[in-house]
Order: sequence, then C-alpha cells, then structure tokens
Amino acid sequence: MRLGYKISKFSFFIRASSPGFTLIELMLVVAIFAILSSGSIIFYQKFYSKNNINVAANTIVQTIRRAQVLSRAMSGNENWGVYAGSGQVLLFRGNSSTTRNSSFDEEFELPGNILTDGNVEIIFNKFSGEPNVSGTINLTSNTDESITITINSKGMVGYQ
Repeated sequence: MRLGYKISKFSFFIRASSPGFTLIELMLVVAIFAILSSGSIIFYQKFYSKNNINVAANTIVQTIRRAQVLSRAMSGNENWGVYAGSGQVLLFRGNSSTTRNSSFDEEFELPGNILTDGNVEIIFNKFSGEPNVSGTINLTSNTDESITITINSKGMVGYQ
C-alpha cells in the first residue's frame, strides 16, 4: 500500500511540473508588453508629427523654387506665384492668387496637424525670378514642433 501511495504522490508531482504557464507568468508577460507598447506609441506620435512638419516644409520650399524657375523661364510669359495657407500650397500663374488663370494651378495638400502663420502669397517676377516680398513662413505642428522658412529679396529659400 505504501508503495502505491508513493507512486500516486510521485505521479501527482510530475503533473504539477508539466510544461505550461501559470496565471502569474501570463499576467507578467501582458504587463511587460503593455509597458513596451505604450512607450512605442508615444515615440511613434512624436516621430509622425516631426515627419509631417518636415514634409510640409519640403512641399512649400519645393513649390517656391518651382515657381521661381517657371518665372525665370518666362513660362507663359507671365509671373508665377505661391500661395500657402489653410492646409494647402498653391502654385499659380498670374499676378495674384485671386486673379490667376486656374487652369495652370498645381495644388498640394499639407498634413492636417500643420498650421502656417497666416496666408502667405509670393509672386516671382518673370525673367529675373525675384520675389515681390521677402520674409518668413512659420510652420507649427500640434506638438509644438516648428520650422521657419525664409526667403530673401533675391529669392534664396531655406528653412531650419
């Protein structure tokens, strides 16, 4: 009888150490996963916001440079300009964004979380390519990232 008792106790012991996970181990893994994923979500949101503001700055700078090149080339024998504001950048042919020939428009959307500091319009003179205004365009994101685009009186464009 004792021998049978030891065998059953031994077999019970084997069953207790059989492969598998306890509830505590599973809860620990879930907690570690939750901590790591919450940190990566915060990192992703910052990366996404920084990427959006860089895309917006590149879009505006490239559109300004394209308008300047088209003006220097006297494409259509008219001035070319850029309008930046309200979530879009507009490349247009003419002396103003309100009196333009809209059949030559090129429109680019800015990411939704990027704001410009008002409505900015820059017109480039044909042949010389010089802008009618010089100054800055400030871009800000919803996470307080900011980029300033500058254009001087000769049409040099840069951003930081």
